[in-house]
Amino acid sequence: MKNNQIEKEFFRPKEAAQFLSIGLSTLWLHIKNNKIKTLKPTPRTTLIKKEDLVSFIYQNSI
Repeated sequence: MKNNQIEKEFFRPKEAAQFLSIGLSTLWLHIKNNKIKTLKPTPRTTLIKKEDLVSFIYQNSI
């Protein structure tokens, strides 16, 4: 995990996958199964809150 990821509040999907140390396709699978919540500020933009990623880690013991 990079230092700038520690300070971020929102992540793009690629950054979120790196934060969780999982593949991007695995991240999308968790999003599809409603295990990770996303925000859609525009139709082509997906953001994920850091607190939702941390919550996912604790719930799934990654």
